[in-house]
Amino acid sequence: MERPPFPRFPHDEQWVNVGDARYSVEDVLRWLEPYVSAERRQRLDTVLAHRTYSLMPVADRVYDRGNLSAVMRTSESLGCQGFQVIRGEVSSRVQNRVAGGAQHWLDITRWDSGVECIRQLKERGYRICVTAVDPQARSITEVDFTAPVALVLGNERDGVSPEVQELADDRVFLPMVGLTESYNISVAGAVGLYHAFRERCARLGRMGDLSPAQARRLRAEYWVRSVNRVAAILERLSSDDVRSKQA
Repeated sequence: MERPPFPRFPHDEQWVNVGDARYSVEDVLRWLEPYVSAERRQRLDTVLAHRTYSLMPVADRVYDRGNLSAVMRTSESLGCQGFQVIRGEVSSRVQNRVAGGAQHWLDITRWDSGVECIRQLKERGYRICVTAVDPQARSITEVDFTAPVALVLGNERDGVSPEVQELADDRVFLPMVGLTESYNISVAGAVGLYHAFRERCARLGRMGDLSPAQARRLRAEYWVRSVNRVAAILERLSSDDVRSKQA
């Protein structure tokens, strides 16, 4: 019997983990509402309407932290919620000045193995498209971005690793008409992801595709990420709630 793919939505739709504690989505939204302004709640809901896990950026062994941070910033700005980092020889830490805080909102997964990253993405139903300077590659304009796609961006020196390319479903190039051989990775990320964004909006009428339950779960996550000292606040409110029910 064929095993069904792993879900692309990475969160438990009913529960939110904060520190060592676990709270229901309903409780988090009820307790934190006074701590998130109406204007902020509206802004976050607008963002949620455009969020998707169906377009998954993957950064493969990127050397320059500024480039990695720039790709994260583009990804978050265009509605991607997930982001995969395959670690390389240097630190994969983010430069906040370049990322603009994008890492605070993305669901970032870091991998030591590129092969394991790609295999997991394939099991979750993603088509793997690697950017490549290759005569056999096809144009990114031929890719169907209405289906789940993981777009893999290689590092500044070697591009996408051979082992990741071996597992790819497609090798794609970004159209160029100049004399240089390739884009800088941060530019390649911006060009490729913006093309995917435009394709999804043109063909689907929107970027986002979260279900109502998924959007509600991610709303709770965003509220948690928006409130200072949220773990202490939730612990106190949870204790107060228990005492009021026992009274």
